[in-house]
Amino acid sequence: RNTRCVVERPCYPSIHEMTNSRAVVTNMEIAWAYTLDACVPDSRCEFGFLIYSYGGANGIYVGNIEHGPSADNSTNPENNKGKISLKLPADKTELCGFFHTHTSYQYFDFPCFRITGPSGDDIAICNKYNISGLLYDYDADTVFYRDSKDLPYTLYKYGTIQK
Repeated sequence: RNTRCVVERPCYPSIHEMTNSRAVVTNMEIAWAYTLDACVPDSRCEFGFLIYSYGGANGIYVGNIEHGPSADNSTNPENNKGKISLKLPADKTELCGFFHTHTSYQYFDFPCFRITGPSGDDIAICNKYNISGLLYDYDADTVFYRDSKDLPYTLYKYGTIQK
């Protein structure tokens, strides 16, 4: 039972409760599959969704899975990073977290790499709205060009533990 809830303040699920929610986990897996399918020779794309609370810590529901713009694989990824901008609701009272994916560099033909895990922008969104962040990215410190999109992935948790 969540003991942090008080009468004057809404109770939100913790990041742990979010990652144990069937709805959240199912949609994370679907979004990752979409990410892999969108990683093709000429482009790649991030996917994600918002996570909401209703009726206390156990009431969790997810928004629609959305995608960011296609990122061109023919240019340097430093100038053309995959990204996603989820449409935040006007009333953010029920918003408690967001999930998104990072993309593969499998189809790049020139030397490039990226550090895995949440970006500075990802962390800034969590801080700005006091929400939890969940991310699927590769289970390695670094992703290099030509690394297979089918390498093992992992869940990164960041942001606030509980709104």
